[in-house]
Amino acid sequence: MGVHSDFEDERFVVDDDDDVYNLNISVIVTEVETPETADAFDDAMVEMEGKKSFHCDVCSKVCKSKGGLTRHHNSKHAGDSSGKGLDEIMTGMALDQSVVDGFVERIKTRIIEEDLYGEEINSALKKVTSTPKLYQALLPLYQTFCKKKNQDNLLKVFYGLIPRSCELLNCNDFRIPNLIMIQLPDFMVGHYNTEIQRLRHGECSSTGVTHDEPMQLNPVERGPLAYIGGYIISKLTHINRKKKDNINEQIQALLQSMKSVGPANSFIANRTRGGLTSPCDDLVNILEEAELGFKGEINKSVGMIRNIPTHTIYNAIVENPKVKSLWENIVMSCSIELWSATQKLCLENVLNLYLNIRSF
Repeated sequence: MGVHSDFEDERFVVDDDDDVYNLNISVIVTEVETPETADAFDDAMVEMEGKKSFHCDVCSKVCKSKGGLTRHHNSKHAGDSSGKGLDEIMTGMALDQSVVDGFVERIKTRIIEEDLYGEEINSALKKVTSTPKLYQALLPLYQTFCKKKNQDNLLKVFYGLIPRSCELLNCNDFRIPNLIMIQLPDFMVGHYNTEIQRLRHGECSSTGVTHDEPMQLNPVERGPLAYIGGYIISKLTHINRKKKDNINEQIQALLQSMKSVGPANSFIANRTRGGLTSPCDDLVNILEEAELGFKGEINKSVGMIRNIPTHTIYNAIVENPKVKSLWENIVMSCSIELWSATQKLCLENVLNLYLNIRSF
């Protein structure tokens, strides 16, 4: 069954896919000039110029962008204002006995496979077992690491357990358990990093929720996605041209590097008869990551969505290694040297403008 709406016109094909339909609706939103949209772009330009400051309400930190303030809150004041931060959740989850037992078995297997110590040591290793005392000793160390994330301090405190290795690992020959003990800190840190990534992607092992198949865009969505990207570039360029100083010269050059140097995007050309900028492939790919993040967050919701957590989506996107690499490509193609603050603020605001448009 096709989707029908008052928004439909001859300039775009309505697709049976809900995602394609919703992205096309966002294209329509860009054509309706509202005070809210205009204000969002004006605010973004001022922020890109570095002329705004955002004061932390918990400490004396002053940030240059809303995104920077959000990241500061998440890293320094997680759980202070709205629910639990990731680190607080991680501390509450901590370790359990089965995880510690798994560490020991994996370390034993690794040592035996490396075969560096001979048959006698390997045979003895097979008999070593983790004890509840080991779990009880590691738990407070892990909880402290979740809060402070200080690996040097973790190692310093952990090495105080070495004299108890025979007791903690149920073995009388101190040489054997010590081979296992010295590898445990790395496994604890690795466990933390794995769990924090799962939390960030809604896959916390304690919830039993996983996403086996990575999300992908329908190829038909690339057209509307490029259109929104072109709209953002065009609006920011128009606002920026009214201003003349070194900062705005850099912004203008960066916006220029976001434009395609090849043929116009066919969706944009058909819809605007060439009147809208076509974004470069790197920018479209960045916005694709933003769209996947947007959909991933929306898909977690059940029923009507009343508040889209754009800050949560944005924080995940801006730290995405792929996004960083694509943005670096755009920066490197720029005609002039850019201040690092300008590079960062421009990316943040392009992403936030995209998420704001999609949130309509």
